[in-house]
Amino acid sequence: DLQGTISGTFRGNFAEGRGGAVNVARGITGAVTGAVFDGNYTTGDFGWGGALFAGAGAFSEGISGAISNSKFTNNYTLGSGASGGAIYADSGGIRGGISNSEFTNNYTSGSGASGGAIFARSGGNSSGIGIRGGISNSYFSANSSRGGDGGAVHTDGLSGGITNTSTFAENTATGSGGAVMV
Repeated sequence: DLQGTISGTFRGNFAEGRGGAVNVARGITGAVTGAVFDGNYTTGDFGWGGALFAGAGAFSEGISGAISNSKFTNNYTLGSGASGGAIYADSGGIRGGISNSEFTNNYTSGSGASGGAIFARSGGNSSGIGIRGGISNSYFSANSSRGGDGGAVHTDGLSGGITNTSTFAENTATGSGGAVMV
């Protein structure tokens, strides 16, 4: 369990699995703030979270704080079911929401790969919701889902909603929900 903040620049990192730059598998008591994630990626079937994977489960608490004042650009996932071009939030993954952040030119590519920028999933464990606190005051532009739904955001696990202070421009999906799939 990490205590503190994740910040700084993460550029050009790769994982054949989850979290191209960062995989929060054991939990963070803190937040992600002022970070830059650029050109990170995952490959392989179910390679989730091109830049960041946040999950909760028997041994993880996910991220206890928010993701704020951060930029996610040119991150992607490649493979069947490889979702969350920038962020994959598994049930209980992000408990403080996402605010004041930018998501530009992130994508997923592969059969059933959804959530060009963000994929938020609810699950069967007690943690439940992928992102608590919602998404606010954030900008989503030119993100795409090239094989699934939700060009910018795909969610079945978001509490707090997406506020009208967020902007969605020129996002695309080959499936449903060019900007958002709920």
